[in-house]
Amino acid sequence: GAEGSNAMILRRFMKHVTDQNWVAVGLDVLVVITGIFIGLQVTDWNQARKDAAEGRYFLEFLASQLEAETQDRAKEMAESREVAALTTTATGLLYKESWTDEDLATFQRTHVAVYRFWGVRHRPAALRRLIEGGKLDLITSKDMQAAILKYESAYMEAIQQTNTSYAYSKDITLDLSNHLRYRFREVVSTREELAGNHALQSAFRNKMVMQRIQADVLQDIQAASDELLKTVKDYLEKTEA
Repeated sequence: GAEGSNAMILRRFMKHVTDQNWVAVGLDVLVVITGIFIGLQVTDWNQARKDAAEGRYFLEFLASQLEAETQDRAKEMAESREVAALTTTATGLLYKESWTDEDLATFQRTHVAVYRFWGVRHRPAALRRLIEGGKLDLITSKDMQAAILKYESAYMEAIQQTNTSYAYSKDITLDLSNHLRYRFREVVSTREELAGNHALQSAFRNKMVMQRIQADVLQDIQAASDELLKTVKDYLEKTEA
């Protein structure tokens, strides 16, 4: 074993010193130094392989999350367009001077869309683990690191915009509750109270604007996700063992 080999080297070294065989002593020292150097090189090589495998794991994890997230977000974007259309319909009714029974029924059906909201709130787990877990250095490609950091910046900006929109939307919701009368979930405000109501016009218009801003946020982060997903997949394909 290693201990027996080390003991043998030590006995041989001591014998050479005792015999004052300095050439042999020098050779023994050279052998030991060479062994240590090779051992360190092998350790570094093994660690590099381990780091590369771990970095690849995180990239594959990130790619799988990006694929799932882009699919879910595509559905959310389609739904947000439908909701925004309903909000627009309800807002347009408020600008009429008088309503028919059909207008009232349409408002009853469409106005609830004004309470709907969307937007990114949390980064993908793989992205958080790469950035906050200090795993980004496991990826040797500086271009790949830069692409991930660029996406991180875009995501943080999207989250900040969403939080701002949510905060502003809550204030608008209070305005709505002050000017819409409900019995359970049904609006009981009269047609006269609703038609041409300037306060409601303003509140609905502001909600409509916030929904459109958030639709743009979804579109921007979706584009950033698509771009990073392509970059990660190309990198994984090129570096596949």
